[in-house]
Parts: sequence; structure tokens; C-alpha cells
Amino acid sequence: MRFAIARAARNLPTDPNCLPQALAARRMLERRGIESSLFIGAERDAEGKTHFHAWLKVGSEWVTGLCDEERYALLLPHGSEAA
Repeated sequence: MRFAIARAARNLPTDPNCLPQALAARRMLERRGIESSLFIGAERDAEGKTHFHAWLKVGSEWVTGLCDEERYALLLPHGSEAA
């Protein structure tokens, strides 16, 4: 799945950020009956600027948004149905 998302992203006229990639992958998985967990988190850099990031996992397997999860304070709970 992650390869399909990466391939699609390379063919777009813009560079989609992490949230559209995670949402697209989640929808693709839903259509196949595969449950996934969407995470949205925030971190502050050294200057105090807030940075947001979204990632998607199936169990412990990364689908999109590979990152160091420990750096982010979660804004959207694990497995949330908000998306």
C-alpha cells in the first residue's frame, strides 16, 4: 500500500504533504476491509514553532508518514474515526 501511495504522489503536479497521503491510504485500506490507525501529532522546534505531522499504521506496520513518534504530542487519538 505504501508503495502505491508513494507512486501516486510522484505523479501529482504538487507535493502532497503527510495528511492527504495518510487519508488516501486509509481510504484504500478501508475499501479492502483492512483496519488502520491514523495519528496526527504536533511538535515544537527549537524556536518554538509548531510543526504538525500525520501518519498511518496497520498494527505496528507503517503505511505512510514514517517518523519518530516519540517527538510528537498526539492531537488525534490512536485509531480515531474522525478522518
